[in-house]
Amino acid sequence: MQSKKTEELRKKKVLLFFSDFDISEKVVSILKPICEEGSKKDQYEIVWIPIVKNWTDIVQSKCKVNEKYFWYVVRQFSSVLGIKYVKEQWGFKDKPIVVVLSSEAKVEHKDAFHMIQTWGIEAYPFTFERERELRNREDWFGSTIDFIPDVLTWMKEEKYIFLYGGEETWIKKFQEEATKVKNDPDISSEEISIELFDVGKACKAIDYLGIFLKNLNKLFFSKSQKETELDTKTKEIQMLLSYMNDGEGWVVLCKGHKLVFSGNGTKVVMALKSFNDWKQGLHKSTEIQVLLKQRYNEVILPATCFKFTAKTNSGWVHGDCAKCPECSQIMEMIINFKCCHKGHPTKAVH
Repeated sequence: MQSKKTEELRKKKVLLFFSDFDISEKVVSILKPICEEGSKKDQYEIVWIPIVKNWTDIVQSKCKVNEKYFWYVVRQFSSVLGIKYVKEQWGFKDKPIVVVLSSEAKVEHKDAFHMIQTWGIEAYPFTFERERELRNREDWFGSTIDFIPDVLTWMKEEKYIFLYGGEETWIKKFQEEATKVKNDPDISSEEISIELFDVGKACKAIDYLGIFLKNLNKLFFSKSQKETELDTKTKEIQMLLSYMNDGEGWVVLCKGHKLVFSGNGTKVVMALKSFNDWKQGLHKSTEIQVLLKQRYNEVILPATCFKFTAKTNSGWVHGDCAKCPECSQIMEMIINFKCCHKGHPTKAVH
């Protein structure tokens, strides 16, 4: 890197982008707007540092192709100690990360990539504090599911959206009851507009459900590790992961970008079946989620254990015990949570 450019970097916030030499189009699409905005406002710079063990001719030619996306590139970064530091201190595990440094070279975020992926330029100035602000917003849920074009459009239109998934038999039951509510002639379409979306439905290009689960897991572990007491939003994620992990189906109701209700699929179907009994309250300026939740809580099912399984690469396990003994790769961590409500044998799980 030229000395003039180095001097320029010393005066600005720097985003160190670590990745393999072969950057996917998806990653480029995430970072390109950030690069362009940084260039316009001259507030920060992105430095691409490819993590490569052996700089072959093929690797170098591929890197040159990708260099056009960035103003600054550290070529042939192959120091054993440097790579070891990035992996151990900043958690690089073959997936892209963005380490944020202040103009005084202080680490302001060890990995802002997911934050940038979720909120784009809204993530500026890419600090832990900014991430906490964004995650505590009322519309936090929208960022976990807005990668689906139809859903994003409905969110912008402030529609009610039933997001759901589960076993095929249950899905048919839910769709039947939810469609009746959506098309009910007594509901004004101008006041209440409802859309349905099966998150787990087949999509050749994108695994919608997989991405949604990944986003929820990241949000859950990020929030649960940074807070001594789980806040309401973290508990909502925890409950939703439980619904998605156990039983026939799960349901989320959004109003625009806001999550306003989530529940066990079986109980939701039972609550919707009695829609004719409680829909009159909608004409008294009571929102649909309030009435749905009231009816949902009246449905009693046999008590079950609260449980869910979550995946994480958050660094709860360090050192050699996190590596596969056969191939030495970092193993995917899966954590099981379970509570059978000892002392409350008759309490139903809501």
